[in-house]
Amino acid sequence: MIDTKALRTKVLDLAIQGKLTKQLETDGSAKDLLDDSFIEHKNSPFQIPDTWKWVKLSDIGSTNIGLTYHPSDIDNNGTIVIRSSNIVNGKMDYSDIVKVTCTIKENQFLKTNDIVICARNGSKALVGKNAIYYGESNKISFGAFMAVFRTPYFKFVHLFFNTQVFRSNFSSDDSKQINQVTQSILKESLIPLPPLAEQKRIVARIEELFKLFDIIDEAQNKYSDDVEILKSKLITMGIQGKLTEQLESDGTAEELYKQIQDEKNKLIKEGKIKKEKALPEIKNEEIPFEIPSNWKWVRLNDVSNKIWAGKDKPNDFVELKDEHRYVPVVANGVTNEGILGYTSLATAPKNTITVSGRGTIGFTVYRSYDYCPIVRLIVIEQSVNIEPVYLQYVLQIIHASSVGSSIPQLTVPMIKPKVIPLPPLAEQKRIVEKLDDILKIIDKQKTE
Repeated sequence: MIDTKALRTKVLDLAIQGKLTKQLETDGSAKDLLDDSFIEHKNSPFQIPDTWKWVKLSDIGSTNIGLTYHPSDIDNNGTIVIRSSNIVNGKMDYSDIVKVTCTIKENQFLKTNDIVICARNGSKALVGKNAIYYGESNKISFGAFMAVFRTPYFKFVHLFFNTQVFRSNFSSDDSKQINQVTQSILKESLIPLPPLAEQKRIVARIEELFKLFDIIDEAQNKYSDDVEILKSKLITMGIQGKLTEQLESDGTAEELYKQIQDEKNKLIKEGKIKKEKALPEIKNEEIPFEIPSNWKWVRLNDVSNKIWAGKDKPNDFVELKDEHRYVPVVANGVTNEGILGYTSLATAPKNTITVSGRGTIGFTVYRSYDYCPIVRLIVIEQSVNIEPVYLQYVLQIIHASSVGSSIPQLTVPMIKPKVIPLPPLAEQKRIVEKLDDILKIIDKQKTE
């Protein structure tokens, strides 16, 4: 099982050490954000990039404790008071609110972008949970066991409040005395401060990664704890359009399909590919799942310039590459991408897909290099309007599962009419980017 809670913790810790983003000269220095009276704090828990600065929280913001009220002050016509229960999964939740009519000082009202923090709670594990108040209502106060931190750098500081570094200032452990977020902690704690531009990159990257972790959580809860099954289900979600947003600016797959046909007709006229007999229309019973309305079901051959099978092993084949024979000779093996050895002449172009016709039937590989395929390997030279890695993901799911082990081999005539989902090109690329990120996360944790 992929432990996404541990991954979130690790990502946050890497982020505040400057290990999640690049430091750019154009960012300037964190010192630019501080006034002239700032004194740099040298006694720090870990090393940070040169453009960052260790500061106290009081150097970049202010804090205040919440409102004390009595049961007699509760009135449905009064002012909302935020309590611990109103922070759920790092966000504000207004499903269970209390309103009061007692006197509230101006500094006990929330302002937009305040970080609201649970300073004390009967359940010690909940101490320190926090959320950003984005101004959902003009008049909201916060209770006595709550605190706020107000800073221009609220998004970065909000992330910092959830790191192990900050949480080490207090504890939910019964063996320790401090189990609350005191005003002293909110003023005196050290925080590593990046330049503003890098803060924004860090926040954006963490938000992106946390969305991927949410997708993994959802898939694990719905499908399986088995890593390989999980990866297969995630790829399936990707090629069904469930991991990406469909954007009007992408256009439609119908428009893309016309471009592909225009490209093929041009290549036929130039004599670069042969005209083939048209394949039959796609029937409803051939469609395996629903796709977004701006996608299109197509046959593989209709979006490919050529689909062909490898030949015999070349005469100048060698197992180890040399000065003249450095082109990979590939077969249907699943290890080392099926590379057997090397030859001097490439017969298949880079950025194409191979499918195994024998052995592990349907096994697909995207090849970013020129190569020489041999027998039992099928080469798909897709249109330039098809993202090759997207096609590999599609074939990996649809065709690997459809051939199974009931047939002795997969042939070119069998694979040409296969039905595949076609999104607009921009969405193909988004799907690849999303799946690549998710699968890398899963593979990395699997090996740790």
